[in-house]
Amino acid sequence: MELSFSKYHGTGNDFILIDDREGNLSLSSDIITSLCHRQYGIGADGIILLTPSEEGDFGMQIFNRDGSEAEMCGNGLRCLVQFLRDLGEGGDSFQIETMKKIYPCMIEKGKIFVSMGIPKIVEEKESHFLLEVGVPHFVTFVDDLASFEKGAKKHFSSLGVNINYAKFDPCGVIYMRTFERGVEEETFSCGSGATAVCMAAWKRFGLAGPVDIHFHSGQQLQFKLITKDGVLQDLIMSGGVTHVFNGTMVCVSDGQPFQTPAQC
Repeated sequence: MELSFSKYHGTGNDFILIDDREGNLSLSSDIITSLCHRQYGIGADGIILLTPSEEGDFGMQIFNRDGSEAEMCGNGLRCLVQFLRDLGEGGDSFQIETMKKIYPCMIEKGKIFVSMGIPKIVEEKESHFLLEVGVPHFVTFVDDLASFEKGAKKHFSSLGVNINYAKFDPCGVIYMRTFERGVEEETFSCGSGATAVCMAAWKRFGLAGPVDIHFHSGQQLQFKLITKDGVLQDLIMSGGVTHVFNGTMVCVSDGQPFQTPAQC
């Protein structure tokens, strides 16, 4: 038995996408880890399943590189929308259901737009922010992204949060680097992390207009801040998605790389 997959990346954050609209696929954590391995597998930051949804148009189930399931992923949402379009699903907008929330997404002029909503500030101190963006993000603003204390990654890893270092430029640019839980190392970019950084910059520096977020990958996302009477109403993330390649996984009897209810 064979299973088709596609690989995409959004600003360097890469994923293996699998069409499971029938809702009958099961992946073990060992298999997920093997498939995401950079040397011995396909290689990716995570695996995304396109699933059926009772409340949205489609569902997204995402697994981190270490096999754990994540609540959501901003770049993953954008990749999923492009995957839907490439599968032949018509329309310019989709309501995508994740573990906790439905996200409105739209395609326009080759870019994927996602209404990320308003991150919840869990803790705000002079040195950092802790925010909930579907997933928890720790944000620290620094003067130099090349010389921050990398040991902080280990210090906060026990909290189960994603860690973001950001440099704010008042000219409408933010530079950032992210260490993601479940990947357990720095990723080239992070959509939910960029959303958290935008929220923190709005609160700390009074960020008002559109902003470009520049990542370690050399690529960028754009954010539009929707406000009313000085109150932030929504953060609209937009950026491109790249289809890298398609492939096929073969199910074997011993240590099969994927499982179905029939166990292949």
